[in-house]
Amino acid sequence: HLTVLLGCLTATAVAGPPVYQQCPDGLTCGKLAPRDLPGMVYDCAYSHPAKGAPVLGNVYYMHGDDGMRSKAMYRQTMLDAAAAGFSGLSCDQRGYSPGASPYVYAEYSYNKLASDIISLTNAAGFNATFGGKFHLVAHDQGARIAWHSIATKLTRDLLLSFSSLAIPHADVFSNNVMGPNAIVSDQTAE
Repeated sequence: HLTVLLGCLTATAVAGPPVYQQCPDGLTCGKLAPRDLPGMVYDCAYSHPAKGAPVLGNVYYMHGDDGMRSKAMYRQTMLDAAAAGFSGLSCDQRGYSPGASPYVYAEYSYNKLASDIISLTNAAGFNATFGGKFHLVAHDQGARIAWHSIATKLTRDLLLSFSSLAIPHADVFSNNVMGPNAIVSDQTAE
């Protein structure tokens, strides 16, 4: 929290989103330009098991509305997973990577955001190993996009597992807030 003093008034404001490193310590960073998305270049971070160690799978990590360079929010998780044998990829999503931030509103539809999952994992080579299947970990709005990708069957057959962090399935959320059995405390939560 940040406290601001103005004359005799005191106001407390919650600080903005965390400021993440451009390239988190311990990870390898680079640009990823999927062939099927001409002109789109994503800033990504990678983690890999130790040289010579077996690779047990691939994990794609998606951030939500977490601010600039949000790929870094998974730093420790990616390092821990790499130590356990998993390669990882975390990219600043569409609208967060400077090279993948179109100015056209329609470029941010859930269908396009969900298809980015396939474009990025293919560009990273996830389709070349483990039968093209991977694990998906997603936070906040990234989880909502991931749920959409599963509901539309875009990723359903490609996922070995899915972990949704900090957001429920959209139908459950909608039912709790707007459905016939809405929960009043969910409707008024801040």
